[in-house]
Amino acid sequence: MITTALFLPKRDARYVLWNKHSTHDRVQRRLPVGGRVEATDASVFEAAAREAQEESGLTPILVETVLLAVVENIHRDRVFMNRRMFWFLGMFHGLPRAYPEEGMLDPRAYTLREMPVGEMWEADARWLVPVLSAYERAPTTPVYYRRFTHERGVIVQESPLGPVPMLLPVFPF
Repeated sequence: MITTALFLPKRDARYVLWNKHSTHDRVQRRLPVGGRVEATDASVFEAAAREAQEESGLTPILVETVLLAVVENIHRDRVFMNRRMFWFLGMFHGLPRAYPEEGMLDPRAYTLREMPVGEMWEADARWLVPVLSAYERAPTTPVYYRRFTHERGVIVQESPLGPVPMLLPVFPF
């Protein structure tokens, strides 16, 4: 399973997503910045911060960043796509910009009502807006843990995710 870290930038009740070309289904998707946790990353948060800087020029503000969710996508028929994703939400320094060389195009900010769920991965579209809504009502909302099992590109099962082994610390302290 590949571990990935994603950073969802937030400013003034708006969330920034990029248009990114998916290599798996050749479709444009609206996604946050993020990528694979590397062996040189001291923590999952450090991986998310590094990926945000590389793909968008944004620098997450540590004291204003929270772990929002841990989501696993298990693909019965495409094991190479199995991912454990750590989703961080937070404020940032810099201006969101496109990075064509990273495949990150057309950054746009959305309110919860404007969130383009039809342009997101199906699993993300199911959980992201409700979890963000809960977080906006109560910022102390617990971390969301969920597993989605896919077969032939369709979610066939959704279940709670048990305790997640933290091979890397979430925060570097």
